[in-house]
Amino acid sequence: MARSSFCESIDHEALGKFWLDYYETGLARGFAAREEADANQVIDVRFADLIKNPLSVIHQIQKIIRLGGFEAWTESLQADSKALEKKVPGRHHYAAAQFGLDPNEIQERFNTYIETYKLR
Repeated sequence: MARSSFCESIDHEALGKFWLDYYETGLARGFAAREEADANQVIDVRFADLIKNPLSVIHQIQKIIRLGGFEAWTESLQADSKALEKKVPGRHHYAAAQFGLDPNEIQERFNTYIETYKLR
């Protein structure tokens, strides 16, 4: 969707391959960086939890890193949240096949991530 304004035609298969490779490489880099980091340098946050209750997640992070100012963060996030509610964009629905991708290949290539974070 983002490219459609700038291109006459889009090679959906090339686009699918690019993003699949891009995210696989990014995850591999993330796992490598995580292995080198101390345990106290990494905090895992589930995206679904962040969307469901951002203030709770931020409060948990602040407690872990011992960062004060929760009240100020709460006020700021509540104001931002109200502003964003008014600007909810339409949702786009895509399928792997639209981009020449096989869901089984995607599953296989991201299996380490899926298993590590118990996403099944």
